[in-house]
Amino acid sequence: MAVRDDFSAGEVLAAADLNDTFAAKGDISTNGAWTFYTPGTINLTVGNGSLTGEYVKVGKLVHGRVELTFGTTTSFSGQVVINTPTTPSGSISGTGLAQETGVQGLPVRFDTLGGGMYVRALGASSTYVNNVGVTATVPFTWANTDVLYLEFWYEEA
Repeated sequence: MAVRDDFSAGEVLAAADLNDTFAAKGDISTNGAWTFYTPGTINLTVGNGSLTGEYVKVGKLVHGRVELTFGTTTSFSGQVVINTPTTPSGSISGTGLAQETGVQGLPVRFDTLGGGMYVRALGASSTYVNNVGVTATVPFTWANTDVLYLEFWYEEA
């Protein structure tokens, strides 16, 4: 089949028309299948906890998720940075949750630099809400079974 850009309203299309066109344009690069990856990190020792990531690409749009579950030997040694599965072309959008097991869930966000997501908690130490780097004691003292969830979107470089 030929690659087309001239679809008309009311036109009956065959699946092959769309498959060939989308495949040629790179609009469906994984057919919606999630790809697992192990995120690179800075200032994080996973120890006996778990760190998993997965992402799906639609053209140059990357949608990903990361989950860090603390074990008894998991630790942060400074501002936590978690890497993306591919290189972003610019900033990364997304949100997250710091889940203190059995106590509370607090929203987190992240700042970006290159392929890293600098995980930030929302602080209230001034007149306005500010960003505070997630560390061993922010937004709470992390312990066994606590979970950090991140979900993000970006355009791939």
